[in-house]
Amino acid sequence: MAFWNSGRKSKNRLINRIKTPQNHIISEFKAFNEESRKRKREIELKEARDYLQNLFDYANAPIIVWNPKLRITQFNHAFERMTGKTAQEVIGKGIEILFPNDKWHEAMAQIRRTLAGKRWEIVEIPIQHADGTVKIVLWNSANIYADDGKKVISTIAQGTDITERKHAEEEILNLSKFPHENPNIIMRFDNNGKILFYNPALNKILRLKKKKSFCDILPKDYKRLIKEAALKKQHLKDKHYTFNKTTISYDIIPIHGRGYVNVYGKDITKQKEAETKIISAHEKIQASEEELRASNEELRVTDEELRAANEELIASQQEIERHNVELKEKVKERTKNLDKTNKELRERIDELERFHNLVVGRELMMIKLKKRIKELEKNKQYREDI
Repeated sequence: MAFWNSGRKSKNRLINRIKTPQNHIISEFKAFNEESRKRKREIELKEARDYLQNLFDYANAPIIVWNPKLRITQFNHAFERMTGKTAQEVIGKGIEILFPNDKWHEAMAQIRRTLAGKRWEIVEIPIQHADGTVKIVLWNSANIYADDGKKVISTIAQGTDITERKHAEEEILNLSKFPHENPNIIMRFDNNGKILFYNPALNKILRLKKKKSFCDILPKDYKRLIKEAALKKQHLKDKHYTFNKTTISYDIIPIHGRGYVNVYGKDITKQKEAETKIISAHEKIQASEEELRASNEELRVTDEELRAANEELIASQQEIERHNVELKEKVKERTKNLDKTNKELRERIDELERFHNLVVGRELMMIKLKKRIKELEKNKQYREDI
């Protein structure tokens, strides 16, 4: 402001000097006045530029500017917060550094269309944060043209982070699909038991080939149960019923203040079959255990008998050993006696042999004597004959 005050004072002095007859003073005033206007315009442009720069830098919405070479030239603070990257890191670099690798080609195709003059009204292009997370950003853009109005000198784009909104929309969509995609039965009744909704799982689980009345499908007392749950505002749990050999376990849950009751059911046929098999197996196991206990008792008795027999056997073995010892002593004694008897017999035999030898010798001598006698008698006779 000091500049403009001093300018007015100078202007007043120059005006006072115009009253003089010298023409060069008038020319000097015109030149000074033109310079003043020029400086004023420059200051106004600077102030406007600074104002716009502040608007750009501190705008709540992320704003980015790129040139025809797709190099980033401006990058405001909101964009820094959204990407986790500072302006110094990205200015002068290709805009592709902002996009996830799997979305890079699609994003660059959209950006190249802006250089051809296409303006983004509402375009979704994801941005990758420095920490690796991906933001879903809704874009609109405008081209800045040269003085000829044809050549694009830069593109300015503003983004709105709709990541949370998209996630919320996806969650709502997923929740809306939940009853239809749920493999278990979901039904809704009013408080009087009138059916309001059921999901496709009902037909699939109950194997309904033809459309049937719900009175034929559902338990006979379902209306009473619905009314009871709604009236007492009580959650009825773990109810069972069977249809087409399919066993369903279901819960009845009244929704307070909404005027309806939800029923959630699931097919427990296989579970029931498994439980039946388990019970049967358990009974078989119990029977087997009884048999095993009986077998164990028999084995115990047999074991006791075997133990007693073993003890008898041991006693018998001991008795046998004792008899063996006695027998050995008797055999030893008998052997000794036999040896003695054998010795005596030998001695007797020897005596008998000697006696036999004597007898035999005597007989031989008798034979010889008889023979000699006969010879002598023969000789005597011969001599007598002579």
